[in-house]
Amino acid sequence: MTARPLATPKPPAPSRDETPRDASSADGRRSDGSAQRDPSQLDPVQSAASQPAASAPAASAGRPAAALGAAPVGETVVVEREFAHPPAKLWRALTTPHLMAEWLMESAFAPVVGTRFQFRADWGTVDCEVRVVEPERRLAYTWDAYSLKSVVTFTLTPTATGTRLRMEQTGFRPNQTPFLEGARAGWPRFLEALDALLARTP
Repeated sequence: MTARPLATPKPPAPSRDETPRDASSADGRRSDGSAQRDPSQLDPVQSAASQPAASAPAASAGRPAAALGAAPVGETVVVEREFAHPPAKLWRALTTPHLMAEWLMESAFAPVVGTRFQFRADWGTVDCEVRVVEPERRLAYTWDAYSLKSVVTFTLTPTATGTRLRMEQTGFRPNQTPFLEGARAGWPRFLEALDALLARTP
């Protein structure tokens, strides 16, 4: 399934010390300093903020010890969920493009460190690079959309009844509250869709 954008709250205005960038900059400001349409309203994770999930697992936010790669240290969102499936089955759904398209987005993902790929939806793309691949244990890649530069890490832990999956997204800057709130609302929904996918596939 392809994640689709929903209505979102208007993001905060840029801080006073923020220097306007040219028309191709990630924050969408023209060279004369005027603002274009806010692109964060198109981000599938950010856009879910205005639509709270009814039965999805709760997400928490805090300060990470460190972020992987070049992503800045900032706020982080953590979502954990129990799955009644073994780590091998979960890993397959996390790393196989046609299955990823069912619960997250379409991509040309490959579980190889250094691989660059894009998540694609009708609203645009998310630029990513694979940073960590530990089969059936840990997977991490960058998640860069517009002005957001972040890292998403999945950690799989076997349990007596299946697998506990921990999703952590780090790198939200203080002025990126709409992205942060969107991730808090969006990732539980993604994992709910992942659970539904696992239930209907061998």
